[in-house]
Amino acid sequence: MKTMTLNASAHDDMSPELEKYAIVGSDETQSACFGFAGGEEVLFDEAEAGHGRHDEVLQSLPRQPRGTDVANVGPKKQISSLEEECRFNAGKLRKIRRLAQTYSDWRAVRGDGNCFYRTVIFGAIEAFMAAGDRQRLNSMLESLQQVQYPSAREQKAHEQLVQVMRTWQTAEQLELWISQDAGLDQALVRACRRLVRQYLTEHADDKTPSGLSYNELVRALDSAYHSIEDYCRLVVDPLGRDAETLALDALPQELGVGLRMWILDRRDEVELVSLDTVGPDGQVDVHMLFKPGHYDLLYPGISKPVPETGVWKKSMGGMGWPIEVAWAR
Repeated sequence: MKTMTLNASAHDDMSPELEKYAIVGSDETQSACFGFAGGEEVLFDEAEAGHGRHDEVLQSLPRQPRGTDVANVGPKKQISSLEEECRFNAGKLRKIRRLAQTYSDWRAVRGDGNCFYRTVIFGAIEAFMAAGDRQRLNSMLESLQQVQYPSAREQKAHEQLVQVMRTWQTAEQLELWISQDAGLDQALVRACRRLVRQYLTEHADDKTPSGLSYNELVRALDSAYHSIEDYCRLVVDPLGRDAETLALDALPQELGVGLRMWILDRRDEVELVSLDTVGPDGQVDVHMLFKPGHYDLLYPGISKPVPETGVWKKSMGGMGWPIEVAWAR
């Protein structure tokens, strides 16, 4: 990102219509605004300068992804290519071929401990774009826009994320930015984690299907957690920490996204099963493949038949929380 310091007299060259908004810092509220200079969209913010005064620092919004050593999401591939990585495990190979009856493609997602969050948010945006559902896209963007951080640096990165997201018009732009821009990807993952914290905190005393509140349930699941706050501090907040238990349900719930997760267990005796967290209208928007420890995206094939399934009840963490689980025959 390039920066330059402007004197007050330089403001005459700037667009007069600058949108003011607040960035909440750790100690004080800093003011900032977006505008145009030299044909570029830019971010102005106040930075402490020498001699006891404030100068405005001009930061250009990136027009292209800034690059990452490892792609955060890979290109879409035919599902048959998954057979290669399972060629030495007959059980997994059989399950992949069963999935191929319904799914035509898959997409690898970077495995850095953030893959669940990245898979859900990327898959949801991509699905809404493909469906032309601007209403749900805007609703999701509004949810993200409400995220706030105590850190001025993280809040600034988040504000820039939202601004860049508003420029996306196609799935190709989405893929380009998320796959290649490490800073934007990190800001998006951090925002998803913040939404999980928000959901669990707001619902901490609500009853779950198990009859326990979220606070009670998290203590029963693991003695390391004394409250939802402990769970969020240890599991949700840290970047690179794998999603588990309550987070798997909280993120799609907060985003209003229907999620189907297929569990690909390497053991031959364990059947291929799926767990559903349905959307507001009972729909499934995002399909993901869980290879214990990692998540990737799945894409249903056009006009491919849905495999015959059965339904049984499974208890989550031994707590008697009933979850509908479908298995492919």
